[in-house]
Amino acid sequence: MGKENDTKQPGKTEPAKAAPAGETKATETTAGAVDFAALDAAYEKAENAQESLMDRRALGIRQVLGNLQEADEASLADELVKTLAVAGLAFASQYVTAAVAGKIFIDAGTRLAQSVQEGLHSGLQDAAGKIAGKLSAVDGQSKVSYFAGQEEGILDLKLKSVDKIAEDKLVAKGKVTGVATDKQADELTKQVQGAEQFRASALAQLETARTVQYRESLSKWMNAMSQSALGKDGGGTGLGKAVDMSPKDHYGKAGAKGVIYVAFASHPASRPFAVSGKRATIKVSGMTSAARDQIKSVPIKDLGMPIVASGFIYDGFLDGLSVGMGDNEAAFGKNEAGSVWWEGHPDAAAALKKAANKSSVTEAARVILDEDIGISTLEHATTMA
Repeated sequence: MGKENDTKQPGKTEPAKAAPAGETKATETTAGAVDFAALDAAYEKAENAQESLMDRRALGIRQVLGNLQEADEASLADELVKTLAVAGLAFASQYVTAAVAGKIFIDAGTRLAQSVQEGLHSGLQDAAGKIAGKLSAVDGQSKVSYFAGQEEGILDLKLKSVDKIAEDKLVAKGKVTGVATDKQADELTKQVQGAEQFRASALAQLETARTVQYRESLSKWMNAMSQSALGKDGGGTGLGKAVDMSPKDHYGKAGAKGVIYVAFASHPASRPFAVSGKRATIKVSGMTSAARDQIKSVPIKDLGMPIVASGFIYDGFLDGLSVGMGDNEAAFGKNEAGSVWWEGHPDAAAALKKAANKSSVTEAARVILDEDIGISTLEHATTMA
């Protein structure tokens, strides 16, 4: 009989060593075949997490429509509504995807997040078609069509993003089989951990997905109404008509729907430019109190809606005496795209420039809107459906 030695006999394999607890290792089921069970499971969970993210975004859309039930139905131009409905989906996708990717530090997870982003971008094309179809099918009911179209669009985004996760799983498997056999276990571990990290990060953003989509769906609907009422200019709502009025008119009139009107009464040429006092008000038309309550803690500068501020600005005691005679009137605003408008008395312009320490009245208005008035919220605002 021959002696036993360490040489492997043809056709036999050594038993696989057990992987340490908590660590995924590649195993061979047949010669040269990798056991991808752990990877398949990790990617299935990643798909479920992505679907949950999209479901929360759909919930946000439904909540806006529910909270706007008391608001009047609007009949707006289909192309305007479609453009803004798609924009609301696009911005929320970018925001949520960036939030998910920001918590991932494994290369495989980063690659997966990028694949999902590509799927969402592709899904937007299909979503635009669905929204256009809704608008053409329901003539004169822009509000219902806008939100129903967005919700159907979410389904397209979900399908395309989940498809991209499935495609990325094939890439992950290729990464494993593309390395030497003795390195496959480690590579498999990296790919599994990447999918797991994507899942964990996605699940951590569920509430963010809902709130961001709610805010974007609401703000873009407000933009549709403001642009329809005031026209489009400066990349968004044209505010020329909104600022071309006496500050006194801002108290008694509702104003254009979708615009946040801030009446600051009278204010000296100083900072901070506070919105306070008995006569200071914030109001928005086209929004119900129920819709506002979901965003009442968000600074108005971050709501993506046009803001128009009006009142009297004076520099010193004597200048303040002329306020009662109608001098020192000022109205200025910034639309959703960041363009600024100004209309007012020369004395008010000088006082505003002094307050903001700017040589240009437009830049002074921008500073006051961004840094002072813009940090106000809608918590105590008057809403008019």
